[in-house]
Amino acid sequence: MNNWPLLVVGTLITAAAQVLLKLGVTGLGDAPLEILRGIFRWQVMLGGGLYVFAFLLYLQVLARFDISYAAPVMVGGVVLLVLIAGAALGEAVSLARILGAGLVISGIVLLSIDATGG
Repeated sequence: MNNWPLLVVGTLITAAAQVLLKLGVTGLGDAPLEILRGIFRWQVMLGGGLYVFAFLLYLQVLARFDISYAAPVMVGGVVLLVLIAGAALGEAVSLARILGAGLVISGIVLLSIDATGG
């Protein structure tokens, strides 16, 4: 059975959860009570729910893949977040961030080759 869909879906859900959390706390003040108020925003609640779901998927991923392979691929969602941050959230995507994302992808590819023996 191909277990790749679990890994990909888990990574995408984690990225979506982070974007929702960011949208939910955007505009709140820095005071701790302001952040606590953000917990009740729908974006934060949905993002938190997605994180729980992604956690459950990650447990399934760990049952099927070596952690030395699964963890870097899941962290590869950072690359997706750099693109989303620039496109959807209007954050600056500098050359350094793009190069860093490229290095992450390179590392994931190298780990993948090592993990599959090829």
